Amino acid sequence: MLILERELFEQCLDYLRQYQPSSLPIYYLLYGICNKNHPWNGSEFVVDQWPNPKAIVCRPIASLKNAHRRDPSVRQICYTVTVWSCDPEKLEQLLSKPNILPWNREIMFHGVSCPGDRNAVENVCLREGELDVAAGNGCEQDCCDVMELRPETLRLCSLDVPVGFTVGCLLPCHAAQITKQWAFGGNESTKHFLEFVLNPDELGFPSAAVFDSSGKAVSYILFEAEGNMAMGYTDKEYRGRGFFRIVNYVLAKQLFDSGRRNTYVQIAPGNNASRSTYISLGAVDIPDWKQHWVLYRGRKDKSDRSFVPVTFNYLNEGFTK
Repeated sequence: MLILERELFEQCLDYLRQYQPSSLPIYYLLYGICNKNHPWNGSEFVVDQWPNPKAIVCRPIASLKNAHRRDPSVRQICYTVTVWSCDPEKLEQLLSKPNILPWNREIMFHGVSCPGDRNAVENVCLREGELDVAAGNGCEQDCCDVMELRPETLRLCSLDVPVGFTVGCLLPCHAAQITKQWAFGGNESTKHFLEFVLNPDELGFPSAAVFDSSGKAVSYILFEAEGNMAMGYTDKEYRGRGFFRIVNYVLAKQLFDSGRRNTYVQIAPGNNASRSTYISLGAVDIPDWKQHWVLYRGRKDKSDRSFVPVTFNYLNEGFTK
């Protein structure tokens, strides 16, 4: 096991460019830290070898757990890691090494590439303990499609909204609402995570929203440290009015104005409304890249290797992930 030293981050970025788009999540986690451009600090990168790593695991720095007011290892719902490989067998071997991950707690594997990396992650999870898998039949058909937006192809979008509505950014006071509306079942950790990332005095991650006259966010989208736009939602009564297109345009424009050369979104199976919105903004499909979220439930009875699927509402119109 090798932990990548900070002075090697730029070199690793150069190396990962050849493997885009599948390397984009790890690439942008490194990019954010190197360029101080919306970084998720408190992360370290474990590689199987150096130079030319075949597998990388981005995990929280354990020593920082008690150094903050919040647990920096928790993102969205629980301890979260991001993985990438150009050789899934190497990823499986890396994850199987001692002291790579805390297998006695819940772990969310964020945006795992399908099918290769996903198979590697699930194989190790099943050996270590109990596993839930979003939509849970283990096949590529339950993975999210990925679409890419670039500044040179982003189509202009009018920001005109009806009287009484405004366009702006989300704040920590909106965390409870987003947690409740999130398709993947937010919890108290989700709320704390959102309060942290939306606080301009903390991370201040970019976001965009349309608000009604009461200040409620009726349509919104958030930035994630992996370089994508996610957790998007539009209230049912406001769908079909172009609000989701507006918030995605505003957020993408913010990211491009900050120097980023692309961003991407995940489209759940059957979510044709979101797909149409992104096509109208100039997004294009990345046909050879799909993503999945794998939730490991932690060690219980070591003799129990059951595969217990959990159902996430992938088809709820209005969500991007």
